[in-house]
Formats: sequence, C-alpha cells, structure tokens
Amino acid sequence: MQAILMSFFRKAFIFLLISAMTLYGIENRPKIGLALSGGGAMGFAHVAALQVIDSLGIPIDMIAGTSMGGLVGGLYAIGYSSDQLEDLSRNIDWLDLLRDMSPRQELPYLLRQHTEKYQLQLGIEDLRPQFSSGLIQGQKIGLLLNEMTLKYSRIRDFDQLPIPYRCTAVDVKKGDLHILKDGNLAKAMRATMSIPTVFAPVEWDSLLLVDGGALNNFPVDVVKDMGAEIIIGISVATTTDLKNESSFEILLHTMNMIRNHSIAQNGRRADIHIEIRLNGVTPADFSPEKIEEALRQGKETAVKMAPQLAALQKKYGLYRNDDPEGLISENILLGDFLVAGNLSLADSLITAETSINAGSHYHSDSLKAYLLKLNKKFPTRKFRFKLKPAPKTGYANLLIEVVENVKPVIHSIEIVGNKRLSFNFIYNLLGISPGQNFDGVILHSRIKELYSLGYFKRITYELEPEKEDRVRLKIIVEEKPDHTLGLGLGFHPDDKTMLGIGMRHLNIPFAGSNLDYHLILGRRLGFQLIYNYPSRSYDMPVYPLLRIDGDRRIRPLLMPDGRNLGDYRFAMVKMSAGIGMQAGTFWNLELLLTDYYFNMQSTIAQSNIIHYPHQSERIRSISMCWTLDRFDNRLLPRKGYELDIQYQNGLTSLNSDRDFDWFQISYDFVLPFGNDFFWRSRFLGNTALGELPWGLRIEHLMRFDFYGFRPYYSSKTDFAYLMSSLRWDLSSFLYLQAAINMRFNEQYHDFRSDEIIKLHQKGFAISIGSLNQLGNFELSLEDDFSTKGIAPNLKASIYAGFAL
Repeated sequence: MQAILMSFFRKAFIFLLISAMTLYGIENRPKIGLALSGGGAMGFAHVAALQVIDSLGIPIDMIAGTSMGGLVGGLYAIGYSSDQLEDLSRNIDWLDLLRDMSPRQELPYLLRQHTEKYQLQLGIEDLRPQFSSGLIQGQKIGLLLNEMTLKYSRIRDFDQLPIPYRCTAVDVKKGDLHILKDGNLAKAMRATMSIPTVFAPVEWDSLLLVDGGALNNFPVDVVKDMGAEIIIGISVATTTDLKNESSFEILLHTMNMIRNHSIAQNGRRADIHIEIRLNGVTPADFSPEKIEEALRQGKETAVKMAPQLAALQKKYGLYRNDDPEGLISENILLGDFLVAGNLSLADSLITAETSINAGSHYHSDSLKAYLLKLNKKFPTRKFRFKLKPAPKTGYANLLIEVVENVKPVIHSIEIVGNKRLSFNFIYNLLGISPGQNFDGVILHSRIKELYSLGYFKRITYELEPEKEDRVRLKIIVEEKPDHTLGLGLGFHPDDKTMLGIGMRHLNIPFAGSNLDYHLILGRRLGFQLIYNYPSRSYDMPVYPLLRIDGDRRIRPLLMPDGRNLGDYRFAMVKMSAGIGMQAGTFWNLELLLTDYYFNMQSTIAQSNIIHYPHQSERIRSISMCWTLDRFDNRLLPRKGYELDIQYQNGLTSLNSDRDFDWFQISYDFVLPFGNDFFWRSRFLGNTALGELPWGLRIEHLMRFDFYGFRPYYSSKTDFAYLMSSLRWDLSSFLYLQAAINMRFNEQYHDFRSDEIIKLHQKGFAISIGSLNQLGNFELSLEDDFSTKGIAPNLKASIYAGFAL
C-alpha cells in the first residue's frame, strides 16, 4: 500500500512539475511590467525603445502608461507590434489629427465661407457663453482610436486584453488620480492623453477626466500593483529650452516641469529605467521631422541600455514564446476564457461549443480539435488560439482571436446623446441603414461628413453583436449650441485697426435655416446680414437667400506718383434677395435682385469724370455670381484654386439711375513645389457696356489687395490685374514671399496737366509673414514701378488678422 501511495505522489509531482515548466515558463521567471511616461510628441521615442526590447525577445506581461505613453501602451497591449507602431508614427498626419476642424475642402460651401474669420468663437446657450473645456475636442483622434481598437472594443476588463493594461487619468472635479482598468479601451486612451485646456476632458460615469500626468506621469507604482516583479520603465523628457513659443507649447512645458518631478520619484522604483532625454524635440512637436527625430534619439538611448536589458534577460530567463498559435504539447492549467475580434458573434455562441472552464486541464490536441470545430461551424470566420499568463495566478488565459472574413449585417441603429436634433434628421444624414453590411471605412467617412456640417462637438460609435452575422450600431453624439459668437481683430494699410463681431444662429426661426450677421468697427464700418435655408443637411440644390450689406470706408485719393490729394468717403447699402444653388461642397451659384445705394464724398472738387465733391447713386440690377472654391485655406492656401464669375445688369426700367452690363472674372490658384515653396497667381478682369456706376466699381475693387498700388482712382471700365507671388515657408508658422503685380489698360487723371494718361503699372513687394492662431500677420515692403516717367513709390505695409 505504501508503495502504491509513493508511486501516486511521485506521478502527481512529475505532472505538476511538467505543467509548471511548460506553462510559458511563467513559474520559472518573474512577471515583467512595463511603465511608459507621458510627454506629448516626445512619446514617439517609446516606440523606438520598444523595438529594442522586442529585438531581445523580452516578454512583457503587463503595461501601465500615462498620456502618450498610455496611447502607445494601449496599442501594444492589444497586439500592435513595435514595428507596426513605428509605421503608424510615421504615416499618420498627427498635425491634422490634433485639429477638430474638418479640412476646408470637405466643408459645405456655405460653411467654409465662415472659416478663418474670427480669432475667438464661443457657443451661446440660454444667453450665456459656453466656454470650451479645451482647444481640441478630440473628434479625429477619438475616431481613429475607435478604429484601431475595434477588435477589442467588447472587452471591458483590461486584464483580459492580450497584455493586461492600465492608464492614469485625473478627475478635475475632485483632483483625484484614477487608474483606468476597465471600460471602453479607446475612451480610456483618449482620457489619459487629455492635456488640460488643450484637449477637452472625457466624461467617465460621474468623473471628468484629464491627462493623468498632472499627478502621476510615470506609473511605475501602478504596474507594480498589477503584480509586476521586474519593472522596465521608459520615460521621456526634453532638454530644449522654451523660446517664446505658442501658448500651446508654454502650457506643455509648464506641465512637463510638474511631470519631471514624478519621473524622478518613480524612476527609482524601476529595475531598469530607460531615460530618454530628447534634444530639439518638445511635447508639441508633432511634425514629421520631429517625430523622426524622437524615434532616432529614442532608439539611440535604448540601444545603450541593451546590455543591461540582456543581463536581466539572462539572469531570469526572460524569453518570449512566439508560437503563433500559442499552443504547447503538454497538459496545461487554464484560467479565463477570452474572446476578441468577434464583431457579430456573441461570446456565448463560441463558448457553447466546448466544456472549457477555469482550472481545467487540457491537452494541446483537445484545443486543436476545438479550433477545427469552430472553423467548421462558422466557415466565414477564422479562429486561432493564444495562451497568455494571468498575473498573480499561475494560470494561463486562453485567448480566442476571431477574424471575420465576411462583413456583418447591421441589424439596428441607435442614436444617443441628441437633444435638439431628431433621430430622423441624424439618421438621414448618416446615410447608413439596417440591412447593409457593416463597413468601417464607409462608416468613418459618413461620420466625418456628418461632423463637417457643424452641428456636433463629437461623434463616435459602438458595435454590439445581435446574433450570428448581425450587429447593433450605436451612434453617440454631443451637439453644439445653436448660437455662436465670433470676435476678431484685423489691420489693413487703408482701414487700419478693425474689430469684427459676428453671430451665427442655426434653426431660427425654423429647423434648417441659417442667420448670420457680422459687424466691423473702426475706421471702417461695415455690417452684413445673411439669411438662407439650404436644408439642414446642405443637400438641397436650390435654396432661398436674403442678404443685406453695408459698408463705409475712408480712402486716400492716391496718384501713381505717390501724391495724396485728399480723402474720399465711400458708403454703400445693398439689399439682395433671390435663390442660390449648390452642388457638392465646392461650387455655388446665386441669382439675385439687388438694390444698391451709394454715397461718395471727396475733400477736393475737380471738374473731371473721376471724382466729385459729393455724389449719390441708386442702382437696381439683376445679378449672377458663380463661385468654384477648392482652396485648402482662406488666408494662406497651400493648394487649390478659386474661380469667381459675376455678371450684373442695371436697368432703368427697375428705377435704376443707370443702364449698364458689367462682367467680372477672377481666377486665383496655388501650385506647390515640394513641401516649402508655393507659386500663386491671381487674375482679375472687368469689362462693361454702358456707364458703369463709380460706386459699383469701387465696391468690387475693394475686395482685392494688390501690392505696390491701390486701385481706387481708375477711370477705365475695361481693365485687368495680374498678381504672381512665390512663397517660401521657413517653418510651420513663418514665411517669406516675393510678389509682382501688373495692371493693364488703365488710365488715370493727372490733375497737374488735366490730362487722361494711359498707364500700365507694375507693383512689387517683398514680405515676411506668420500664420498662427491669431490669423495672418504680414509685413511688406512695396514699390510701384510705373511707366510714363512716374517715380517709384516705396512704402511699408502691414496686414494682420483674419478675413473680416
């Protein structure tokens, strides 16, 4: 009997020993934790350091990250390799990703006319301003994170990810640090990188979460609490001094000073601390060149630490099992049963095919048989297994990865978060219906189009399996206020300092209508009121339009030789009513009946055709304006073109003071040469039959700026202007420009000889400028090289602000 018992215990001991040795070796080596610090754009260096760790084959059992470290760590935890993360770092347009505004080319035509107009815009709700909780709402990056984590979107416990994961965030309501360990993974990653006042905070149940770096920028302690026995910490910091940079950079540098204290404290607790100090890279440097530099310096530092990593690996036998199926040949002890990638197949349908339970002993052949059974029952999918060690348990979790080869069918669509906009309105705009196959690319495209209409702060989505091959699609929206206040400042050589105030009202007095009005105060006084009804989706090809414009400007009466003969005051009131038509997002046609009233006063009296001490005119006309706008930026375009064609017919039969036919065409285009040089040309031509009113001529010419001369004293009705410029972008916000203008078939009145002189003028300018959050600032040195012996007119001019 004693021999039988000894034989039983001997066999049991050998079985347990083999099980322990074959279970990835997790009982024979310590658990390895990885801690990644925050640091904005400097966090790309984490990716390069991970490549060095991966090249050594060191396994990572758990990850904790903050801010950018939380983003990198979260993607690494769900299976993105360090090489894939490097590709994402290089191929994503991070500068565009960190802007909420849709690209100008994607905006509906009527909306793009309001871009780049004011430095400050505030939502108004219940007569109270709604100050933004961050410069960036995070729409684009939130949508990208949704896409990248979609495969694991149904896993709510971060311990059940391929690598257990944590990220840090701070509740701004109470100032408490929170360790996010469950919930929506994409939302958690978005919360940990929400730099206060830069990114809008993330609502998380009753919490309002921002970047965790304010209280714990280097979560070594967090990964220690997860069960890590050996901790590899990677931190990033900059050695670059702050040099009068943008408010964004000042804020990030200030936060970095706080975060560096956390790095110094927690870095001592790491067994190996890869401390990456970046030269010439700051938290705000998301340009491709700076990202490349962060990757390079990160790899250099990590390679220097490779001998220490290799010594740790040899000491504890830290070697990764890269078996693609994660299967082993011996009996194992199983922990949790995890499923990922099943968008339209419920977990219960997968687990129903087996009796696997936690604590079960399974042979690899049993797992392979189960794999074949699943592939046979669900032929439109591919199943594969991986075994992942479970922290602190001695078990291995069984992960079943599902690859769906057929797109699931949308069973139902739910919309939540809408308060003023109806379900039907949002649903019709979305353009996706139950019964269609789910396509992530199409859904993202439709969400981008929906967001570009300007009704929403944020739009995201979630998927839930309904039954086999069917999913429920939930669209989550947050609406913008219906009223927006705009404030802006500008400076023009002729108009001097200007203050702009604008209000935009949506859905007043009924859904779908837009009411906009703008005021300009200063030496120049102006107002504009536009009311239209293009439909709430901007898809109605024909819409009613009402517009009232008023403008009062004071202009010098300049001669080509630079003499100022005095000022004249130009005032105009214009009321227009008619219809507009649009197609796509880039062209618009307006047919209007217009009533003008002009008043011009001059400080001099001359008996000529050009100027009078006082002149008033009333013009009634039928007009047509067709505009094709493909510019990417209104102030300083880098590509695209704009074509504008106008025709106006003044009729005395409509009680107009004059009969005339007037035609104007302008064409403006930009051609890029490489990434830094841009050639721009602009043509403006006019012709008229009959006596064109002076007020109308001046009103249209005031829309354009020409270097070297001001076109306010022309006495011709048929003339043309051409401007060409070459711009060199020295950086993302500083440029140099050289421009030349030519004016053909012009004539002016020489008051000294009382003669009408024909003239072909040439103007030239060299400019230095900056485009930033306050608009475009440009300092130009201009000269007028004229014919007929007229002397050059050298002067300096300043243009600043937005397009008021």
